[in-house]
Amino acid sequence: MIPSLISELPESSHHLGSLIEHVCKKYQDQPAFSFAKQTISYKKFLKLSRAFAQQLQKSGIKAGDRMILQLPNSIQLVAAAAGGFMAGVIVVPVNPLLTVRELEYIYQDAKPHLIVADYSSWQSRSHKPQLAQAELWLNVCGSLKQSPIKRIWRDFRLNQEQKTSLFHWHALSDDQFKMAQLSSNDLAVLQYTGGTTGEPKGAMISHGNLLANLAQLEELLSPRMATIKTTLTALPLYHTFAFTVNFLGMMNHGVHNILVERQIGQGQIIRLLKEQRVNCITGVNSLFSALLNSPGFNRHSWPDLKLAVTGGMAMRNMVAASWLQLTGIPLIQGYGLSEASPVVSCNPAEGDGGEGVGLPLANTEIAVCDEQGQRLSIDSVGEILVRGPQVMQGYWNKPSDTDEVIDANGWLHTGDIGKIDAKGYLHLLDRKKDLILVSGFNVFPNEIEMVAEAHPDIREAAAVGVPDHQTGECVKLFVVAGCPGVSREEVASYCQQHLAAYKVPRHIQFVSELPRASVGKLLRRHLREKAV
Repeated sequence: MIPSLISELPESSHHLGSLIEHVCKKYQDQPAFSFAKQTISYKKFLKLSRAFAQQLQKSGIKAGDRMILQLPNSIQLVAAAAGGFMAGVIVVPVNPLLTVRELEYIYQDAKPHLIVADYSSWQSRSHKPQLAQAELWLNVCGSLKQSPIKRIWRDFRLNQEQKTSLFHWHALSDDQFKMAQLSSNDLAVLQYTGGTTGEPKGAMISHGNLLANLAQLEELLSPRMATIKTTLTALPLYHTFAFTVNFLGMMNHGVHNILVERQIGQGQIIRLLKEQRVNCITGVNSLFSALLNSPGFNRHSWPDLKLAVTGGMAMRNMVAASWLQLTGIPLIQGYGLSEASPVVSCNPAEGDGGEGVGLPLANTEIAVCDEQGQRLSIDSVGEILVRGPQVMQGYWNKPSDTDEVIDANGWLHTGDIGKIDAKGYLHLLDRKKDLILVSGFNVFPNEIEMVAEAHPDIREAAAVGVPDHQTGECVKLFVVAGCPGVSREEVASYCQQHLAAYKVPRHIQFVSELPRASVGKLLRRHLREKAV
């Protein structure tokens, strides 16, 4: 099962920094990443990553310190992540579009020693997040499209900026760099994921977890990888799917990775697919649906496309069928979660796309159990449990929450509902909790309700997911007004100020009261039935 590049690493160097260095040396003359009008080779990428790692070490950042990457897709993001792994820091990918309130929670919980952010987007914020510590380096990049790229290190003390040093990427040296001494058990990533109370939790992913998932993915995709020279990354790399599969997984094979800005339209994605002769694309259902509905996509043939992988949200059958008919290749659907690095099952890379969300990856066990933890028979519906080398170490600073999801036998209780058919394929049916899945992103109703009820004119609020043809699901908010004058527009505007865009309710309905059980518990299922 172990891929050649990972097996070639010395036992004492089984960590991502060593793997990335090994990959870059093997494929040194091949293009590694492209963004905007920049393309860098694996040799140049290794130099940038090592130089960044050396700068971290010179600045007093130590192995085990946390580094938040608050960046959109860019060469800076992948080089900083790779350099972070080489220096032994724990990488914390964060959506740069989160609101101040959301960022402040992660800052306070992760207590980062360094934040890497885009200078222009940081400066454009009318209110900047309060940082978790009095002395905390904030590293802000200049324009992500400029080359060479200006970088400024600033010390933020209670939101007071003081410029401390200035340097350029191309001027950095890696002549004194020393690879951190790490083991596979050391933490590599803190991947924040929503909690059932709306409070994000940092899934602790070790170097060994990610190396195992990379090995599993290589075994799964090996029949197709010989034909994959170029991939397109339209998913944001702060998302666990893109970070593992697109960034680390494709780099493991020396693939040329075209990094795409989040805000570009389908027309530009189609242009890149044609111009770059892309062989592989990954995405969620909404991306493939949008492409299929774009006239420019339907006008072309796609002989260069060899692999299309989808996950993060349920794939609609109509989208999968249309994609196969138009491109001639199936959409390969998989299943995973942040707590499992993330992939636990996937359909075979060869064939017609398989069934459901696929078969367990190598060395991975999947069970479907009832509420008493008893394993259920074929086609019986219950909670999906997972056990394997990719399962996280636990939640950061939350041992009780960890104990709730990982039992004494090492089984991860996913909270998702599904079944296993007679062929061993896993079928994902629903969420055990009231999770709303918007374009592959987890949205928890309690968080939306907490924000809405902070409005002085809202007495109560309840959020549910409703079907949406573009995003899979979107948020619908039921509101009990405390003041008759409050409007839908006012509620929506208030939510936009305090929530990331994908969490903002698309539908708002005023009601006189919310349905509750005799003990006062909100009957969310009644609202869901009413909403559909």
